[in-house]
Amino acid sequence: MLAYAALSAISGALTNDHLAMSPVWFAAGLVYLAGRMAGRSSLLWVLVGNGIVTLGSISVAGVAGWRAAAIWGVIVGTHIVGAEVARLAYPALVERSPQLQPMRGMVGLVGAALSFGTITGLGAWTAIALYPASTDALQDFSPSIWILSESLGILMMLPLAWAVVVPQRVRRPAGELILSMVALALLAGILFFDDLEAHPEFSPYLALPALVFVAARFDGRVAVLALNGVSAMAIAATYLGHGPFFGNPESTLALQTYLFILAVTVLLLASLIQGWRDLQQTLVEANRSLVHQSQTTSLMNAELQQHARLRDELIARVTHELLTPLTVILGQCESLEAELDGPLTEDQVLRLAVIERRGRDLQGRIHDMLDTSILQAGRLALERIPHEPAALCEAAFAEVRSHAEEVGVELRLSVDPFVSAVRVEPRRFVQVLVNLLDNAIKFSDEGDAVVLSVHGKEEVTFTVQDSGPGIPAEAVPRLFQPFVQLDGGLSRRVGGAGLGLYIVDRMVALHGGRVDVDSAPGEGACFRVVLRDVVRRRQAAVSPAKGASAQLA
Repeated sequence: MLAYAALSAISGALTNDHLAMSPVWFAAGLVYLAGRMAGRSSLLWVLVGNGIVTLGSISVAGVAGWRAAAIWGVIVGTHIVGAEVARLAYPALVERSPQLQPMRGMVGLVGAALSFGTITGLGAWTAIALYPASTDALQDFSPSIWILSESLGILMMLPLAWAVVVPQRVRRPAGELILSMVALALLAGILFFDDLEAHPEFSPYLALPALVFVAARFDGRVAVLALNGVSAMAIAATYLGHGPFFGNPESTLALQTYLFILAVTVLLLASLIQGWRDLQQTLVEANRSLVHQSQTTSLMNAELQQHARLRDELIARVTHELLTPLTVILGQCESLEAELDGPLTEDQVLRLAVIERRGRDLQGRIHDMLDTSILQAGRLALERIPHEPAALCEAAFAEVRSHAEEVGVELRLSVDPFVSAVRVEPRRFVQVLVNLLDNAIKFSDEGDAVVLSVHGKEEVTFTVQDSGPGIPAEAVPRLFQPFVQLDGGLSRRVGGAGLGLYIVDRMVALHGGRVDVDSAPGEGACFRVVLRDVVRRRQAAVSPAKGASAQLA
C-alpha cells in the first residue's frame, strides 16, 4: 500500500500538458488491486492514493477549493463502484494470485477492465466537464481518453502482478532471455525516442512482432514484463517530448489507444500460447501415465497368469491326490458288493451302499472343481457332433436315477417326436443335464416329480422343471456364480459346493447356447437350456419310439 501511495504521487507529479493523465493508469490499476485483493482494510489507502492522483491531475487545470474536493469525491466514488462491477463481471480478479488463463479467461479480463474503465472514466470526465472554470487541458479530453486510461490500469497491472508472483514455466537459456530483452529495449528506443519530424503511422506497431516473439519463445510471465517495459518507454518518450505520439493534437488518446491495442493483443496471444503449452504438458503427462499404467498392467497380468498357473497346478495335484485313494475305496466297495469274499449281511450291504454313495458324491465334487479350473483357464475344447436329444436325456437319467430313487423323487421325460438333433460333445452336454437334474432332485421333497422335456426345430430347448421351494427373483443373477449358495440353511441340508450351475452356464455357452431361469418362491424352478446349433430332419425319419413320452422312477 505504501508503494501504491508513492506511485500515485509520482503519477500525479508527472502529469503535464504533453501527456495529461496518461501516467495515472499505473496507479488506477493498483487502486483496483488494493481494493479487491486486500479487502476493506485497504479502503483508506485507496482513498488516499486515488486522491493524490486526482488532485495532482486536476491541479494542472487550476481547479482548487471545494470544486476540487467535489471532483475528487466523484472520481473516488466511481472507482469504488467500478471495482465492484468489475468484480461481479469477472470474479477471478479477486484471487490473490491471478494467472493468465486461456482465451475465455483473457476475454473476461478485458471485459472487466473495460467495465471498470467505463464507469470510472465517465465519472472523472463528467466531474471535470461539469466545472466550467477548468482549463482546456482537461475540458478538451473526450470520454475515450478517460475510459482507456482507467481500463489500462486493470489490463496492465493485474497481469504484471501475476508475472511477479508466478514462477517462469518455460525454461530458456539466460543469455537468450537477456539478448531478447536488450533487443526489444533497443527497438523501443528507436521507435519512441527518435526525433525524426515525420513518423509513419504504423511505426509504433513495429514493436508488436517483437512482443509476439517473446510471448511465443518464452512464457506469459516474460511477455507481460516485456509489454509493461515497452509501454513505460512509450509513456516516458511522450512525456519528454519524443516519439510518434508527441506533437499530435490528440497524443493522449493516440498513446492510450496504442497501449490498449498492444496490451489486448499480447495478453490474448500469451494466454493462447500458455493454454497450448498447458495442453501439451497435459498430453505428455497423460501419455506418461498411460505408459506407466500399461507397464503396471502388464506386470499385474504376468503375476495373475503366474498365480493362475500355480492354481491350476495345485488343483491338478490335489485332485490327483484325492482321486487316487478314492478310486481304490470305490473299487473295494464294488468288490465287496460282488461278494467275492463271501456273502454280506443286510446291515453290511446298507453300510457299504452309504460308503459308495458318499464316495461317488465326493468324486463328483472333485471333478466339478477340476472342471471349474479348466473353464476359468479357458482350456476346455469341445468336439461337437450331431446327437439325438432323446439319447442325451436317457444317458443323463441313467446317472441320476439312483439319486432320485434314494430321495423318492419321480423322474419324467418328454421329447417332441419332431425335435431336431443337436451338435454337442455328448459327455459334456450330458454333464450339463446331470447337473440340472441333480440340482432339481436335491431341492425336491419325497413324492415330488422332476420333469425333463425337449422340443424345438430351429433351436432346441431342454427344460428341467421341479416343484421345490423356488428361487427369489433378486437371487437369480447370482445363480451361475462359482461357489455361490443362495439359502444357507437349505444348502447345508442338500449339500454341494455351489459349482454345478456355474459349470452348466459355462458349458452351455461353449456350445453356443444360453440358460434361462423362471422361478418364484414356493412355485419351484424351471431351467431352460437353449441350443441353436441344430440339425433339421424330415418328419418321416423320426422313430415313433423316440418321440414318445417316458416316465422313469
